[in-house]
Amino acid sequence: MKKVSTILICAINISCFLIILFMIVLVKIWPQGYTGNKFLDYFLNYISPQMIWEDANWTQKYPYDDSMVDKYLKFVEMKEKNMEIFCTKFIQDREPIADSVNYVNQNILLYDLETIDDEVADKLYVQENVKSVLNFNDELADRDIPFFFVLTPSKDSVSYYRDGGKSTKIVNRSRFFADGLIENGIDLLYIAPQHSENITYDVSTHWKPWDAINCTRLMAEKIGHKLKCDIDLKIWDEDNFYDLLAEYENVKKEIFDNNGYTYEVPVPYKKYNITLEYAENEVWSGDFIDSLIHSPDEWVTEYAAYHNIYRIRNSLIYSIHNEDAFMNAKLLIIGDSFNWPVSSYLSLGISDIDVIYNAGFPGSILNYIEQKNPDLVVMVYNDAEFYDMYNNEAFNLK
Repeated sequence: MKKVSTILICAINISCFLIILFMIVLVKIWPQGYTGNKFLDYFLNYISPQMIWEDANWTQKYPYDDSMVDKYLKFVEMKEKNMEIFCTKFIQDREPIADSVNYVNQNILLYDLETIDDEVADKLYVQENVKSVLNFNDELADRDIPFFFVLTPSKDSVSYYRDGGKSTKIVNRSRFFADGLIENGIDLLYIAPQHSENITYDVSTHWKPWDAINCTRLMAEKIGHKLKCDIDLKIWDEDNFYDLLAEYENVKKEIFDNNGYTYEVPVPYKKYNITLEYAENEVWSGDFIDSLIHSPDEWVTEYAAYHNIYRIRNSLIYSIHNEDAFMNAKLLIIGDSFNWPVSSYLSLGISDIDVIYNAGFPGSILNYIEQKNPDLVVMVYNDAEFYDMYNNEAFNLK
């Protein structure tokens, strides 16, 4: 019996050692957390002790100034929001909505689930998101830092505005969110209603690179106005780019065979001196391709956002420095995956861009801004952020 116990203990110890060794090897080989395998990617980004240690480091470097009481109040606020959304689904009479919610909260009365209009629930759903952006804008205004928001379109929004498709929950929430920002004076670049004519999507439902360049040009124009600087918008003219995949016909053909569309990756003819730094640690330098594009052996011809061609992704912090940029300015972009190619192309005209993926950044964004002091802050979010699974993390702007 003792021999069996000894063998079991040895086996457990060896297993733990092998698991730790396995994690160390994974992190060393794929420091950005992308392996191409969904299970391993999830393990690297959410489970491994490496991520826990890194989160603690970033929280220490860019700490929150919240007391424990503030954190508790935020927790209570979140629960109140959830209760409010829940209660509104049991209301018979929509007018006045606030009184009805209070009545239900106080008396715990049950109503028919189907009687409330879905649009009311969707409008209520985004109220806290609007408030988060307004509060964030106020914090930036106190620091004399200009701000604007870019709302990029999901496939649903393009279908609704361009093709007369149905108004889905995501479209409704996106519209109400945009209305809330505009009504409260937030400078908003809302792509779907005005600029969705030619937008197309890849197999992962991300827009294609030329759509990102068109968005970049619109952003660059607004950045010039905000910073009261001239910026050469011709940088992003189609004639200044060539298709990188034209040099990799086998990859281009595989993408077409696997997904049914022709994919192009525009890269500039002009050679820029660009440095990309990941998480204030790993560095790539050279021209646009050397610094901002993955090596061809990492490209994916089947399901992957932008076929894993762009180096920027949803992971902590990227810093781009372009020594040859037209405008000398420091820009902070808080964005999701629709921003990956946008930031890459925007760096052709702006000297310094920091990119933060908010949901994956464990420190305080406001503290980061205090330390870095950017000239301008931009949020670039897709309206797919209004799916329940993304929403709370995306709008945690503290």
